[in-house]
Amino acid sequence: MKQIVLISPNFSLYRGGNTTSTLRIFEGLKQAGISVQIYDLRENFSIIDSQRFDSPKYLLHAFNLLRSASFCEQIHKTKFIVSITGTDFEQRLSDPRFERIARKADRLICQNSFQYETLRHVYAEKLIQIHKGVFPKDLLTSGPCPPLNPTWLNKKICFYPAGLRAVKGHLLYLPAMQKLSKIFSDLVWLFAGSILEKNYAETFLNKIRG
Repeated sequence: MKQIVLISPNFSLYRGGNTTSTLRIFEGLKQAGISVQIYDLRENFSIIDSQRFDSPKYLLHAFNLLRSASFCEQIHKTKFIVSITGTDFEQRLSDPRFERIARKADRLICQNSFQYETLRHVYAEKLIQIHKGVFPKDLLTSGPCPPLNPTWLNKKICFYPAGLRAVKGHLLYLPAMQKLSKIFSDLVWLFAGSILEKNYAETFLNKIRG
């Protein structure tokens, strides 16, 4: 049986949506008795390591096509799967690495029907749609960020795992957040992600504190 390696560009940095998905897959495969490991590109990446995993005994699953591109470009001898993130999808036309890695991958995983319908005309033979979601129990797992307060599980949680930057649209949600908070007194807003654009993050944090 092949050993599965989950390639994550920032697993040790923060508990965002893609990191949570990586961890959930890892735990599920491990519980099923399958040999699996997580390879953190931020901490470990080197050409030597990518060559070490470029063996038929491994099956590779890379999260974030563009951030894993340097690793994937070194793979020639084994099969690999790539999960396309929202950022990958947004930058697909401006970054030539997207098409290069997408055509090289054995399978592509997209997150929603809009991505699927947009990409299927080019990558239909290898494209798979798997909806990405996060369950409350995932947020209780210890990891790079402090775990969720267990008492919040009795409340309504609106969880948004995304780095703080303009393209993610945090500021656009504020009017809706205010309206929903007035309707549901037990509503908890939980944002998880690193600060990717400092000025945007400061603006957002100041507004929600106010």
